[in-house]
Amino acid sequence: MLVVKNLKVKLNSADKIILDDVSFELHGGEIMSVSGKNGSGKSTLVQSIMGNPNFEIVSGEITFNGLELNDLTPDARSKLGIFLAFQSPIDIPGVDIVSFLKVIFEIHHKEKISVYKIRQVVREYLEIVELEENFLNRNLNEGFSGGERKKFELLQLLLIKPSLIMLDEVDSGLDKAGVDMAIKVIKDMNVKHKSSILWITHYESLVEKLNPNKTIYF
Repeated sequence: MLVVKNLKVKLNSADKIILDDVSFELHGGEIMSVSGKNGSGKSTLVQSIMGNPNFEIVSGEITFNGLELNDLTPDARSKLGIFLAFQSPIDIPGVDIVSFLKVIFEIHHKEKISVYKIRQVVREYLEIVELEENFLNRNLNEGFSGGERKKFELLQLLLIKPSLIMLDEVDSGLDKAGVDMAIKVIKDMNVKHKSSILWITHYESLVEKLNPNKTIYF
């Protein structure tokens, strides 16, 4: 599914190489944990796979289901079934949650849906990620706690059901019950929808619970 070959990446604004000759494969339905020190390049890896324009691929190749991603925009990669849960999701004032969820549902499921219907669809997922229904009346990440931001990222992936899920420390900001919930959500996506998982975390206890097929260290 995902093949990263001899990847060398730097920030557009600097000459320093952040990732140097990184290679690995993640096959369909596999779970991979990624660990390492702060600043070692873990977030750079998933941002590069997602196509963040702030990072430049100096050399190497990223392919997904046989298609080279290097020159594809982030939205094109998302439409292919790649999802990234951010370490620090940003506020987007003025964009209400329901409108946002309606748009991403229509893009990924290729069908139109009413505001009333999206609220019905999402109600089930709100319960799973332990958010109240009045949460839908808010704007995107505006005033969210750290835990709410991470739960909302999980809600999004439940809605669009991507084939590759990348999680950048989604466990940070969650209490123990929240982390257990996140693990259950991810394992269910892996088992029921055969999603491949790439999870960045600092916690060995989480890795043990996740029971990954592969682990890489930076």
